[in-house]
Amino acid sequence: MFCLGTPRIKNRPCMCDPCDYFCRYGVSISRACPNSGPCFDFSQCCDLLEEMPAYAYLTHSAAFSLQANAPVPFTGPKVQGNSVEHADGVLRITKPGVYHVRYNVKAPAGTLANTTFVLRADGEDIAGTQRAVSGGGADAMAEAIIEVAEAAALGLYSTNAVNFPASRTGESLATMTVTEL
Repeated sequence: MFCLGTPRIKNRPCMCDPCDYFCRYGVSISRACPNSGPCFDFSQCCDLLEEMPAYAYLTHSAAFSLQANAPVPFTGPKVQGNSVEHADGVLRITKPGVYHVRYNVKAPAGTLANTTFVLRADGEDIAGTQRAVSGGGADAMAEAIIEVAEAAALGLYSTNAVNFPASRTGESLATMTVTEL
């Protein structure tokens, strides 16, 4: 079933449309509510959204160029829950809480890179997440537990200008995972 912009079920505004549920939250309603069926009250699943931990998995596989202090242009987001949103390569966390954040960058062979990658929340470096990348074939990985007191924009930034060619194997060049704890 393909869906895009599917509205709530007509005349039943409190009930989730299963297609809309999957498109917005990345999990099928039958998986979230295994007892669902044609006569199932999907509003029960809508209520579960408040209880589901937020989760986001962002990737970037194509070649990319960054100016100094620009965020990695993540694409292909998989987002669960209603407290994380993705736009312009940056993840916006809208719900206060504690989150586990992890990133990985793989510089393909032949990359001329001399930069440091760092996670930033609202433009401020997150302590302990700075990792240097010098030359191709290098990987950089960091993770942190952060507390978000109010809405925050979270991104992975390069401190210097950098050009990453596409991976010859099709691997993701950069990934970022955010999980609400």
